[in-house]
Amino acid sequence: MERGPCPICLDGYAPGDEIVRMPCAHTAHWRCGAKWLSGARTCPTCRFEISS
Repeated sequence: MERGPCPICLDGYAPGDEIVRMPCAHTAHWRCGAKWLSGARTCPTCRFEISS
């Protein structure tokens, strides 16, 4: 289980939630991460540049 809230929606992680792990190892809910990455190419936590 991931610790802390999703950095995009700020909701906590619940058992069974689908998560995405960025190349920098930060995580987000899968849906939040997909929406974020459709408009940005950086990690929402540390701004690590993510290639397409």
